[in-house]
Amino acid sequence: MEDSKPSAEEFWQYSLRVYARPGVATSCITLQDSFGFDVNILLLCFWMAESRRSALEAKDIQALALGAGDANDRLVRPLRRIRRWFKDWEQGAISAKLEASAYQALKVAELQAERVSQSCLVAGLTTDRLHRALTTETAARSSLQNYREVMEASERSEVELNDLIAKVLF
Repeated sequence: MEDSKPSAEEFWQYSLRVYARPGVATSCITLQDSFGFDVNILLLCFWMAESRRSALEAKDIQALALGAGDANDRLVRPLRRIRRWFKDWEQGAISAKLEASAYQALKVAELQAERVSQSCLVAGLTTDRLHRALTTETAARSSLQNYREVMEASERSEVELNDLIAKVLF
């Protein structure tokens, strides 16, 4: 187990790998859109579990969410709203090539905003206070349960979280 400060680049690379696994993106988006979870915090819970066998406490999750709040409120969410609107927009007045190019540029901008948010999360981590778990799964479940409590998410979210755990860890 490593005790050095986590790297935003390592978290980013981990996130890209995990998010590309079958079903992970869909589960993350469901948790985001249906229950208000932050995909980057979900991924951070898994990263800390897999890389350090560490669980995030509720107070740590609250502090991290607050620390990344400006990046999410001013960058990530507005870009996501614009990208989603653009995807559903019935234009017809512009060429398909221009439309695809503009949509791609919005996706790239949103992805870079997510990366900024992740950097804020990693910068806010205090690894010396993290709870060490016996297994990766125990650490992930503990962090996600703490996050669910912070979010005051419904019992239904637990089913989605368990589904995500299965897709990420197994």
